[in-house]
Amino acid sequence: MEKIEIESLLEAVFKRYGYDFRNYAYPSLRRRIWHRASIEQLDTISMLQNLVLHDRDAFERLLADLVIPVTEMFRDPGLFQVLRSRVMPILKQASFIRAWHAGCATGEEAYSMAILLDEIRMLNQARIYATDISETSLQRARQGLIAQERMSLYAHNYALSGEKSLSNPFTKRITGKRCCMPSILNESSSPSTIW
Repeated sequence: MEKIEIESLLEAVFKRYGYDFRNYAYPSLRRRIWHRASIEQLDTISMLQNLVLHDRDAFERLLADLVIPVTEMFRDPGLFQVLRSRVMPILKQASFIRAWHAGCATGEEAYSMAILLDEIRMLNQARIYATDISETSLQRARQGLIAQERMSLYAHNYALSGEKSLSNPFTKRITGKRCCMPSILNESSSPSTIW
């Protein structure tokens, strides 16, 4: 019965909101869905489905449980080394740059790109689009705040990516600019329509 209820919930979420979790790993989905049902003080998945279908805020809470954001500044230092050594010299020749970070979560990787563009003095000639399916994550991304408790990790990643130090004034200067445009990604905001 439980599996039928979960399949029904996922089908309903897809039909009502357009988010398709039907092919996600079942054990993880099951755990996250029951977690949300427990927090909402519901005894069955069917009760959760009813709530989610009739209450957009309840759906957003479920969505936040289903899409765990994984992000950090300069998360893949090797990638940023390649960007810095091979891609940035080419981008420096452009008159304007558009970059799209799909699945930006809370924005740390999009802001990492902004830092790279600032290093080559191209940030003012760039627009970084950052999209995600979670409005909750995007709200944090729009604030442009860097978690101070994670700065040592970010500075370490930055050093591994080929630079010496990531100073707080530098990151505050970057995140204070309106270089990134975090927005929701859905059927009406594909790359062709947001660029």
